[in-house]
Amino acid sequence: LEKLRSITGVFKKNPSQRDSIFWEKSEISISIGTLNEISGPNGSGKTESILQFISKNQDQIGKVAWIEDYFTVYPISFIHQEICLDQIFFIEAEKTFFWTANQILRSQLFGMTVLTFQNSTLQKTKPVIELRRLQISAEQSQSYVFLITEKPLESDMKWPIHTQIYSNPRTRKLEVIKKGKVVKNPEI
Repeated sequence: LEKLRSITGVFKKNPSQRDSIFWEKSEISISIGTLNEISGPNGSGKTESILQFISKNQDQIGKVAWIEDYFTVYPISFIHQEICLDQIFFIEAEKTFFWTANQILRSQLFGMTVLTFQNSTLQKTKPVIELRRLQISAEQSQSYVFLITEKPLESDMKWPIHTQIYSNPRTRKLEVIKKGKVVKNPEI
């Protein structure tokens, strides 16, 4: 594994690197080693927002693992955002989604992992256990982790999502969710 990490140019947090990145033009802070969720209906701009985040922070993020239960992302979108496809590792995980996500995080080969899944994928498992495992793996990998969902995950679950973001389809703006409600002036 060490040899693979040296060959692939593994993500290593250097001492001068910040522990969090602010989302451009907002006060939303994304921290290393935490789960962050962006939700919204199809066409609301979730993927576009993540791609802009990657594009603006490529030097700090490095390689990205993009894991989906069923492959829906269009690689041309990455090129439009000036993201080099050599930096992205696409995975269609289907039934092994959470196992795959945990293995990718444990490998520590990526500076960012994006997990795109239908809410029904989570309902087929024990959500609290799966999300807690992801959170522990995120802490250990010290990378940026995003969950992309259509509906916000339950806020009363006992797992630490650092930041929940809603992509508002009407305004095309990102809004922070706290305790199940959108916060107008987020203090993160």
